[in-house]
Amino acid sequence: MSFDIRMQKAKVLDEKMREYFASKGINYALSGYEHLESSDNFMESIRRLDDGTSKRLRYFPDFIATNKKAWLIEAKYSQTIEKDAYDNYMDLDMIGYNMGIVFYKDDKLLFANITDLVLQTVTNAIIPVIDNIWIAPRQMPNYFEWKSKHPQSSGTTFGVVDFDKTNFTRLN
Repeated sequence: MSFDIRMQKAKVLDEKMREYFASKGINYALSGYEHLESSDNFMESIRRLDDGTSKRLRYFPDFIATNKKAWLIEAKYSQTIEKDAYDNYMDLDMIGYNMGIVFYKDDKLLFANITDLVLQTVTNAIIPVIDNIWIAPRQMPNYFEWKSKHPQSSGTTFGVVDFDKTNFTRLN
């Protein structure tokens, strides 16, 4: 799925999250890469940088919500999660942040604490796999040839969420 299509779907989910927060009287703030207000080229300038600060900004959760305590919440339209994003969310949890993730699937908002997220085990893949979980297209010897046939793929290392094994709470 191309970056532009992912951004369009993210806007739909963004609206669903705002509607949910409003219906429950939950105070929230927009955060995350998509919501940063910046000069024209700032977002593009950090999009491909690999330093820690750029990654933290790109993978910062989409919302900050308060309901008895504050939470950082990432909202996902797809059933995959980039490894760098996952690592960032786990780091935030490890240093004491309440870190949640909401998936929009089959018209349902599904919430889990990031530490409860279960990723599928991957076997017999044609694309290299790290730790039996993380699919790593850029590690393919013929990555650029593969990428030319799959232009919608970002090529970043990602995992697939196991919706059957993750203990989600349905929000809507």
